[in-house]
Amino acid sequence: MNSLPAPDLLDTFPDFEKFWAWYSHRPLEEQIEGWAEVYRTAWPELFAKQAEDYRAEGLDWRQVARDRVFPFLGERLTAIQAAHTNLLGKYGGVFLKAQAALGLDWDILFVIHVGIGSGAGWATTYQGRPAVLFGLENIAEEGWSEP
Repeated sequence: MNSLPAPDLLDTFPDFEKFWAWYSHRPLEEQIEGWAEVYRTAWPELFAKQAEDYRAEGLDWRQVARDRVFPFLGERLTAIQAAHTNLLGKYGGVFLKAQAALGLDWDILFVIHVGIGSGAGWATTYQGRPAVLFGLENIAEEGWSEP
């Protein structure tokens, strides 16, 4: 099998940092609405996957965001930043190892984002292709920020 190039990457974290700089000191409800109306709007399919995942479980994404995600973003920001840096340095090599070990012969998209608590590493499709979604908020929550 010929090695594929490193996988494509969609890194939304720089946009999250801009959002968070404006919203981190606002009330919780404004943070959640700002996330929905400012940060996530550039990637509607990404948000739809997360919201649908909660809807399928009978949960409201806003309530989950209110209870489990946004109250902790500030205190987890250092871990989120570390996870982001480490993912940037590791995702290509990890994919090449998985490709060799599992015989993968298809391209994949890695998506780094700050979501609403629906997955630290979610194998799915995005934009019609195989993808892995890395929710930095979940990675930090689980304490998986180190390489």
